[in-house]
Amino acid sequence: GPAAFEPYNTLAVQRWRFLKSFGNGEIGDQGVHQLDMIRWGLGLKTHPNRAQSFGTFNFRATSDEDTPGQQVFACLYEGADEGRDLIVEFETRDGYTNDEGGMGTKYPFVDQHNVCGVIFLGTEGYMIIPDYSSYHTFLGPKREPGPSASVPGAPMMDLDQFQNWVKAIRARDYKLLTADIAEGALSSALPHLANIACQLKRSVTFDPKTEQFPGDEEANRLLTRDYRKPYLLPEEV
Repeated sequence: GPAAFEPYNTLAVQRWRFLKSFGNGEIGDQGVHQLDMIRWGLGLKTHPNRAQSFGTFNFRATSDEDTPGQQVFACLYEGADEGRDLIVEFETRDGYTNDEGGMGTKYPFVDQHNVCGVIFLGTEGYMIIPDYSSYHTFLGPKREPGPSASVPGAPMMDLDQFQNWVKAIRARDYKLLTADIAEGALSSALPHLANIACQLKRSVTFDPKTEQFPGDEEANRLLTRDYRKPYLLPEEV
C-alpha cells in the first residue's frame, strides 16, 4: 500500500492497526464504528468545528506500537441540532475498565470481553447501544428501564449490509446503497481529527466546508502524508 517501506515486523502481523505507518490506533480501529453510530443517532451530516484529544501509550512493554492505548477525544458541532451545539466524546482504554451504563457486564459486547458501545444522553434519560443489534433506555432520575429492543442471535447485524453492498455492486449503482461512501468518510474523519489533536497536544479548529484547519499550517500538514509510488493520491479524485 501507500505506507513507507519498512522491514518485516512480527509484532505488526496482528497489531498493524496500532502502528502509525499502517493504521490509526485503537480509535481508528474499533472507535470509528462507535463514532459512526453516534453520527447516525444524532443525524450529524458534517464535520465538527473543534476537536481535542490526549493520549498515553499501551501497557505492552514488548510492543513497538506508536499510537495511544488510552485516548480521550471530544469534538464540538456548532449549530448542528436546530442551532444548538452538540458535543461528542469518545475514549479508548487499553486494559481492564469499569462498565458504562451496564455495558460490558449486564449488556455484554459481541465478544463478551470488551466494554464497547454508545451512550446518548438526553433531557428525559439516556439510551445505550451495547453491541450492533440492541438498545436500552433508562428514564428519569431513578434510571427506570424504558423502551428497548434486540435481535437475538444476530449480534453483528451485518448480513443485510453485505447483501445491500453486493446488490449495488452487481447493479453498478451506488444509489442503491443504504449508506453512501460519504457517510464513511465523515465518520472516518473523526479518528483522524482526534489523532491530529493528540499528536499536536492541543485543541484544533476545523472548517467543515474547506476541510482545513484555518490559519494552522502545523495541523494542515497532518491532513495527509507522503505516499509511496505508485500508490499516489491525486489532489482531486
